[in-house]
Amino acid sequence: MRIALFTEYLAPAYDEGYKNFTYNLFREAPAKHKVVRLGSGDPDVLDVQVRAGKLCLGVGKKVGDFKPDVVLYAPISSITPASFVRARILKWQMRAPVVMVGLQPRDYPPWSIGILRRIAPDMLYVQSQATADALTKLGFRTGTVAGGFDPSRFKPVGPAEKARLRSKYNVALGTTVVLHVGHINEGRNIRALAGLTSSDRQVVISASTSTPQDRDLARWLMDQGVTILGDYIEEIEEVYQLADVYVFPVMEKTAAIGMPLSVIEAMACNLPVVTTMFGGLVDKFGEGNGLYFVRDIGELPGTVEVAIRETHVHTADKVRSFAWPEIVQSLFLDIEQAIMKRVSQDVS
Repeated sequence: MRIALFTEYLAPAYDEGYKNFTYNLFREAPAKHKVVRLGSGDPDVLDVQVRAGKLCLGVGKKVGDFKPDVVLYAPISSITPASFVRARILKWQMRAPVVMVGLQPRDYPPWSIGILRRIAPDMLYVQSQATADALTKLGFRTGTVAGGFDPSRFKPVGPAEKARLRSKYNVALGTTVVLHVGHINEGRNIRALAGLTSSDRQVVISASTSTPQDRDLARWLMDQGVTILGDYIEEIEEVYQLADVYVFPVMEKTAAIGMPLSVIEAMACNLPVVTTMFGGLVDKFGEGNGLYFVRDIGELPGTVEVAIRETHVHTADKVRSFAWPEIVQSLFLDIEQAIMKRVSQDVS
């Protein structure tokens, strides 16, 4: 296939879900396809620089004679009505089916559904089966796509390396380290992490730098004894590797991408993980061997206690098939089959 990959803007730092996912989607596009990557930002990732504007006008001209068989659009704003409009304009300009990847669910006013169906992309890929089912009921063609990790970076380490990393990041050696990686804002429910601190347990939050931090919340967390690593850390895998357990307390469905990459990366480092029943995580992973789901945030402290004492942690085995090359290759294969099926249906 000839595939045009498009996103409005993509640039470092890649420490946020949408940017991390899109970076790897563009970077790992299978070599068997002819691909052009369009957008504004990182010249090491994007083949063609294009400032699309709110309506993506002029993107088609930047493709030149490429003539794609399909356009794969990864919008910054996920699957909003505005993204639907842009997808339709991309289809009109490039005269090719448009597939859109939406990493966060969105709600639509009832009056808008009929309009959105008429301008919808040919396929919508989302990150949980619940979101896919809801969109299918509204009349959209849907598929699911998981998140991934870089196996050359995210992997378990031994006690000596863990001790070295704690020294590097000024994290106490004699404590149990509970880690969370992500944005510091109220919507992510991270106040719940403050209740996990104790005299022999240190809670560490590595904060994303891609979005503004809630400074009042950060100050409150630090007053409760939480350690915040606020600077961009390029070797973020080291922060996972120095920890003892990973906690993901997010409840609100739009507060993170549908399949949080931090959970996958923590599992790749073979950490015990305690997480809410969030998005696509419950579709892809079963409990046990170091993975714990909490149904209510009140279960968090007790479940973390159990996770810390777990002696049979095999979370790395659970994500063995989630390396980025496999995730992206599977998505492209699914798109190829879906588009071929759509074309054959249109012909018949």
